[in-house]
Amino acid sequence: EDYSDGNTTSDYKVAGRYSIGNLATLRGGYSTGFRAPTPGQSNYTGVTTSFDGVTGMQVLEGTVRPTDPVAASMGGAALVPEDATNISAGFTTSILSGLNLSFDYYQIDIANKIIKSRALEVPEGVVTEYTELAFYSNALDTETKGFDLVANYTMGSTNVGLAYNHNETSVDTSQNLVNNEKPISQGTIDNLELNLPQDKMVLNVTHTFSDALSAMVRINYYSESWDERGTYNRESPENSSKDNIDAAMFMDVEIDYRISDNLSLVIGANNALNQFPTQIATRQGQGM
Repeated sequence: EDYSDGNTTSDYKVAGRYSIGNLATLRGGYSTGFRAPTPGQSNYTGVTTSFDGVTGMQVLEGTVRPTDPVAASMGGAALVPEDATNISAGFTTSILSGLNLSFDYYQIDIANKIIKSRALEVPEGVVTEYTELAFYSNALDTETKGFDLVANYTMGSTNVGLAYNHNETSVDTSQNLVNNEKPISQGTIDNLELNLPQDKMVLNVTHTFSDALSAMVRINYYSESWDERGTYNRESPENSSKDNIDAAMFMDVEIDYRISDNLSLVIGANNALNQFPTQIATRQGQGM
């Protein structure tokens, strides 16, 4: 694909599938991909006015397009597309009667990830009204890997379904430098790696009592994560100034009664045990 801003990309995918009789089916693939810069990332400019804590004078801080002359003097450059390589491998099997099982592993490597820089101090000698500037750059390389496990097992009138996902992202901390500086703060990198739960599980059990009556219980589980504020101590996480969001489990229940072929009555409750995620006192103004 060709773009009017001068960027060009060529991508491909190779995939395969192999069945081992009725025992299992193996599958895998390798592909490349891209994401072009958005118009906002390439062209957005916004200015804020704040006050210097020492002098009390007004100072201008802002976000400018990466090709702005001031940004260019600080190392900014026209954005290029993010490039990605994707690897996946997995299998499906029905080795036991009543069981359907699938497992898939994946790894996604992104090069030249587009992200907004921290506020960078304008170097001496650059004539501008700004004191600090931020702009988008192809600053980071990231790796996301994980797996999906899905199982469905029927035992007479009872059906058990399980869906489990593990997903983790790591960031190359070397960064693509801007004027020999790392443009992305460690806090932003921590958020990319820690701000979302790495594990999620949904367990669903449905039992059919008769042609008309059935009941369902669903458990949703989320592993721990970390609030985006503060700093994370990698050597001693318990001493981090970030707030830890504990793992949480929620239960939904539902009873379904079929009155006729065209009408069902469903009674249930979401989060039936009234569980809450970790509540952070300083987040009360934002729904905790």
